[in-house]
Amino acid sequence: MTLRQRQTDLTRQTILQAATDLFLEEDGEVSMQNVADRAGVSHRTLYRHFPSRGDLFNEVGPQIDAALEAAAPEDYRVENFDHYVANVGVSLRFGAANATLIRKALTASVRDGQWRTDRDEGYWRLFRERFPNLDEDEARGDFAMVRHLSGSTIYIFAVERFELDMEQAETALERAVGAVVKDIERRDRAASKNREGSK
Repeated sequence: MTLRQRQTDLTRQTILQAATDLFLEEDGEVSMQNVADRAGVSHRTLYRHFPSRGDLFNEVGPQIDAALEAAAPEDYRVENFDHYVANVGVSLRFGAANATLIRKALTASVRDGQWRTDRDEGYWRLFRERFPNLDEDEARGDFAMVRHLSGSTIYIFAVERFELDMEQAETALERAVGAVVKDIERRDRAASKNREGSK
């Protein structure tokens, strides 16, 4: 790698770190000017590395997710899909303990980017191992619903928005996730039988 390439990479990382730090520190909107000022670069340099705010925050999103991952308790990490489903309560409590950071992660992902986290990809692999017979499109839809219901972001919706207490929210989530997963299991078994019958 040439000296120029190293300098370019360093500048890009400096901008990304400045944007991440600002996003985690600030409660309001983070402007491109704020990022340029924090990184100590010109507007022109900032836009050369990140042509739009969306491009920049597409890369900030995973940084915020890494901060969430670092804050996660040990039992938040799962070995298989059934363990993931059984951790709805852990996920809800993690959401309560990290609500500010989770709101920021939601803001970054929904408003400015379309990133999916490494954790999402890992859970998707576990889901497909557990339900290998579902059609890909059907499986993606099912996974998205289970992921939404059992992710730590559900704290924002269930407890803060609908004013459930933690016990109510946990009970409701366990019922909802259990019902969805039971239906997925039924359809996965049916798909397996159909495949075996067509051989």
